[in-house]
Amino acid sequence: MDLQADLEAAVEAGDEGALRALLAAEGGAPRSLNVDARDVFQAPLICRAARSGHSGVVRVLVEAGADATAMNYGDLRKTAIHYAVLRSDLLTIEALLDGMEASGKEFNDELLKEGVFGPERAFPALGLMAITRPRWTPGTHANFPPAMREAAKMFAQVARRVGMADDLVCLIVGLSAYPLS
Repeated sequence: MDLQADLEAAVEAGDEGALRALLAAEGGAPRSLNVDARDVFQAPLICRAARSGHSGVVRVLVEAGADATAMNYGDLRKTAIHYAVLRSDLLTIEALLDGMEASGKEFNDELLKEGVFGPERAFPALGLMAITRPRWTPGTHANFPPAMREAAKMFAQVARRVGMADDLVCLIVGLSAYPLS
């Protein structure tokens, strides 16, 4: 029995239950399943799940430690967040954002070095963001302050429960990133 092939088949089929069962069966043994596995076209599992709209599978992969920022080298270096945004799939976007850490790489790496903002700042990108005012998108979400990220996440959850359109949710969150402008 090839567990890795079963894992990849569960991801392709969008079978969240089978995926959870495979990961649970692995237990505490040394990790034999690779949640960051790629196919022959260099597409990681998380990108394949996001491209197919399997938000539950994406969440399970993120929880299992899959790299939420992995690039699909066979498709112009798109990431899972690209596929989720193209599908306006807020559930997948939310799962991916939960699995990402703020890095500041979407802005200017030179300005984010310790010498510019100093180590005393808890969130160094704030100074740069105040000047450049980058547009909020699901792709830049991780670079916004934790309070903004949490507010956007809570709003997306409430909006989903009341049936608000995904494109409207993205527009409102984007506009709320700079409420005084």
